Amino acid sequence: MLTSKQKTIIKNQIIILYADNEQKPDHILSYLDKKKIQHKALKGMKIGDWSFELPAIEGLSTEKIIGYKHFTIERKNSVEELAGNCSKADNRANFDRELTRAALKLHKFYIMIEDINGFYKIATGSYRSKYNNKAFMTSLLGFYVKYNVPFVFVNPISSGSFILNMFLTYLYCYFDDRIYKTNKSEKLFEYDTIIEEIKKLKEV
Repeated sequence: MLTSKQKTIIKNQIIILYADNEQKPDHILSYLDKKKIQHKALKGMKIGDWSFELPAIEGLSTEKIIGYKHFTIERKNSVEELAGNCSKADNRANFDRELTRAALKLHKFYIMIEDINGFYKIATGSYRSKYNNKAFMTSLLGFYVKYNVPFVFVNPISSGSFILNMFLTYLYCYFDDRIYKTNKSEKLFEYDTIIEEIKKLKEV
């Protein structure tokens, strides 16, 4: 298991990445600044809006961990934006393709919607869109089941905290797994091969 000191080192070294075309992320960046967390815009992030990188850390890793190859978060600033992704034919096709790429290439992919009451609004049709709420709910749950992609509804005030702590938790679990298996003299688990392993299981 990681020590408290090692977790602190990881937190101090992590760099939060965000897509250079991300719209109005100032509240998230302000939170990261307040917590003294490094961040930078990344050009050409193909899946999601937010990810991370972690430089090599003595005693933990010998090379940089490129987070956007493992775990990204897509941010939607409202239920209405999500409705637009699900209802309009072209947008829905693009959204479906992105979810397909995420399922095939990433270990984890989350969709964060900045509305703490978002699920309730969808269930009751309390949003500004002509998209039928029953069709909306069916699409949302269908995407979740098909691609195993969580849709997380958060207060915008908490967006930065959610992003940072999800990535930190991922890294803590990643290194805990490596330490455990090293101590047991087992082969290190490679997260970027998880999809291939799942495919093999399905073929059995």
